[in-house]
Amino acid sequence: MRFMSFHKSVSNFKKSRFSIPTLNTIEKKDRINLSSIFKNNHRLFSAFKSSQIFLSESYTEDLEQVKPIEFDFERIENKWKGRWGTSARANSKNVLKDLKIHSCDDEKDFFYVLSMFPYPSGNLHMGHVRVYTISDSISRYYHLTGKNVLHPMGWDAFGLPAENAAIDNNLLPSVWTKSNIFTMKNQLKSMLVDMDWDRVDKNGISWRSGALVEKKSLEQWFFKITEFSEELLKDIDLLEKWPENVKQMQRNWIGKSVGAEFDFYIINEGFGINTGLFASHPLNPSLKVPIYVANYVLSDYGSGAVMGVPSHDSRDFIFAETNGIKDYKSVIELSGNKNQSSDLVTERGVLKVIPENGIYGGLTSEAASEKIIEKAFQSGTGRSKIQQVPVPVSDLPVLLPADVEFSKRGGNPLETHKSWKNTKCPSCGSPAVRETDTMDTFVDSSWYYFRFLDSKNNKLPFDPEKAQSLMPVNIYVGGVEHSILHLLYSRFITKALQTKGKFDFLIDPDNKKPESTLKNNNETLIRSVKEPFDQLLTQGMVHGITYKDPESARFLKPDELEFIEGKSTPIIKKTGESPSISFEKMSKSKFNGIDPRSVIKKYGADITRLYILYKAPPQDVLEYDTTSIVGMHRWVAKLFKITQLVFSRHQKVADLAELNSREDWSQLEKKTYFMTQKAIKRSTDAFQKNFSFNTSIAGLIELSNHLVSLPSVTNSNDSLHVTTRYAIESLLIMLSPFSPAISEELFEALLSNDTNYRGTIFAYNWPSFDESGLLEDKINCVVQVSVF
Repeated sequence: MRFMSFHKSVSNFKKSRFSIPTLNTIEKKDRINLSSIFKNNHRLFSAFKSSQIFLSESYTEDLEQVKPIEFDFERIENKWKGRWGTSARANSKNVLKDLKIHSCDDEKDFFYVLSMFPYPSGNLHMGHVRVYTISDSISRYYHLTGKNVLHPMGWDAFGLPAENAAIDNNLLPSVWTKSNIFTMKNQLKSMLVDMDWDRVDKNGISWRSGALVEKKSLEQWFFKITEFSEELLKDIDLLEKWPENVKQMQRNWIGKSVGAEFDFYIINEGFGINTGLFASHPLNPSLKVPIYVANYVLSDYGSGAVMGVPSHDSRDFIFAETNGIKDYKSVIELSGNKNQSSDLVTERGVLKVIPENGIYGGLTSEAASEKIIEKAFQSGTGRSKIQQVPVPVSDLPVLLPADVEFSKRGGNPLETHKSWKNTKCPSCGSPAVRETDTMDTFVDSSWYYFRFLDSKNNKLPFDPEKAQSLMPVNIYVGGVEHSILHLLYSRFITKALQTKGKFDFLIDPDNKKPESTLKNNNETLIRSVKEPFDQLLTQGMVHGITYKDPESARFLKPDELEFIEGKSTPIIKKTGESPSISFEKMSKSKFNGIDPRSVIKKYGADITRLYILYKAPPQDVLEYDTTSIVGMHRWVAKLFKITQLVFSRHQKVADLAELNSREDWSQLEKKTYFMTQKAIKRSTDAFQKNFSFNTSIAGLIELSNHLVSLPSVTNSNDSLHVTTRYAIESLLIMLSPFSPAISEELFEALLSNDTNYRGTIFAYNWPSFDESGLLEDKINCVVQVSVF
């Protein structure tokens, strides 16, 4: 066995905590079991056992207990998951706190990164891997810049898919869903995704259904989103960090159309045209009501049609008189001694004592309404009342019954659960019926970003003052397929919660004091949360390689193909022909799906994450293939090689002032600093401006290629210049958001001589960009000279 050449001998070993003696200086007869050297230095022995970088060749004659360790991603990932605990970010904050190093101000430096949460189907797919790798990388970057990052996760856990799954598997939806959540949470952890799991609302929210769409006639609740249509449309202009195509889709969905405007002058007031059509009276279908076209009915009022009441509306009265309509009757009269000169009564009065008014004659409208409701409850038809009575806060939450019966015939299972459905009115105690309808699934999943800010609150959905100080979400990551409904609902709910009642998120612009309980529309107060998401990143789909029969265009299964070594394309076993090859959206029916678990098992989470981010910009379609992922594996092996070559000579750049004496640098050292600053700019811009993580990783590859070409890196007898040491440290820190475990492993080895090593790369700062470092002393300029 032989070590790379080191500068310390065995006799010097105890003087330097993290140096390793060179075995080149130890004769064969003096070789010893190295574990005895390390028995009093547990940290060094652990590092020795857990990292390949200490060994370059194997020698097993006398040292069979000490073998070279390969690039073992599973061991490395498990090691660092154990070190991090529940969160690498939280762990590093604790480290800095113990070292009495200020990291961030919890509220001032708050930064909210959120990804659209998954419905718990049971297994992650490559689309999940992509979106959560993106959001995790972003959250780790902002942590390294000193932000107090919130990166929560929840589950889209209610709705028809849970119900359908319960029917198919003969399980309760809660049992099915919780089992899948357990599985998927472990899968997310295997991807090294650093989530704030303590913010999870364990009740979940809603599922998105992939079931067959059927057209049915339903009685449903509707939100009056049209009341906010103008505001939703106007405020799209505030979304400067949203993709333009998403904003345009929102505009088109709202669908405001502005035509030409003309002035028409009314000549005959009350003019109308009898259409000859009749409508059934809503209260007495046996009566036929004539339909007129009228010149005073507004098209944008309600549905553009009104019920005429000539006795009690002045416009209707004029219309009836003008058009000779006489068959109407006044049912209200003025109360007291007021004079009534005609059948037209537009003031508040009482119902006339006439047969048409029955037992309500002589009552005011308000008194008559109360009596109607009371009678309805007495007759057992009081459902209309329970729909108007909110459940008291003390009775919340209303728990769903567990003993429901699901039927493949469809329908609402709550409708048939009589003991749950039938209840008492919380207001008057009379028999009542619970509402069994549920809101649209997009409604459930369109306010969870508020709840994550206050997930332990058992009195309110969330504290409005927390929302005022911590909203909006800084960066929201999710699929472009949610560009309309989910995002529109989220914007609508954010605005709706700020119009009435306790959740008026108002803030005084002068003293900045939150006034969350104000119920007026004082013009000196402004809303603090105009929009829920400041920046939106919509990632593209992941497509898989797809094989088709060239004759029938039938999708081919993998076992119908023969893959021949040395050839890039397979042949069809049955015909010997080459299949048609394309990249299409992953689907079971196309036999082109990739199970992320198999990829992670083969290449590791770090390599998989790097591949996902390097293969294509996040906004573009990613065409999955194995060629590029193998290339990522080779590059990481190169990083291990660089670290192996330099770690014993590396000294931490403790003071950036070391980088100021540039006049003494050689051209090669200046080039190294230039390459480092170029990579820093690329990576910083990727996170702050364009999300071009592929170019960021390309810059790190370029920097590593430069480093491995430096004579001082490859020659173990040379000392490392400060520019080289700074370049390697910066490279690994910039790599850490993408590939956290490998970065940790290499950084720990790199700083093995540093007694002030903090124990995790995430307790260090993102390298600052130095614009002057991009100024080169010399450039190559090609000049073409024409000779006549």
